[in-house]
Amino acid sequence: SATSNRLLTYWFDDEHRTESGFPFRFYFCQRESIETLIYLNEIEGVRSFRDLLDFAEHGVIVQPGETKRQRLAFKMATGSGKTMAMSLAIVWSYFHALREPGSTLASSFLVIAPNVIVFERLKTDFGDGATFRRDPLIPPEWQEDFELTVLLQDDPAPVTTKGALYLTNVQRLYEPKAGAAE
Repeated sequence: SATSNRLLTYWFDDEHRTESGFPFRFYFCQRESIETLIYLNEIEGVRSFRDLLDFAEHGVIVQPGETKRQRLAFKMATGSGKTMAMSLAIVWSYFHALREPGSTLASSFLVIAPNVIVFERLKTDFGDGATFRRDPLIPPEWQEDFELTVLLQDDPAPVTTKGALYLTNVQRLYEPKAGAAE
């Protein structure tokens, strides 16, 4: 799509600099992850478990019980930039939903950290949308269109923007056991 083309060009062909002036480049595995996500969605039309069966021999892991929502995941090593890969996917999905007629992609997102330590790290990057302002994720001409509210667990703020990112940790999804102190 035109949206994907623009984002891929901006992310990987345009020159970027850090706040201190050093050249900035995304890691190869971040690029490979987002390009694969876009390819599966736009070229192969993967939308469900059944669609993924054709790719099973390529190492795609599927959850047989879940067939209604699109779920794609990528295995990335420690230190390979998983949070940045998630940020790329969020920006791509948001703008695809906004700019591509008939897009089935989301403009709101739920990020669930596996524990409190990871939640705290994600809060640093996603809290107040820091990564979206700091890192070269959004082309300059699209900055005004990026309306994403970031809500951390227990934030009561209502969402009045085009998109939202909810960040919590997995422990918040479980009900407390009877008699346990809250």
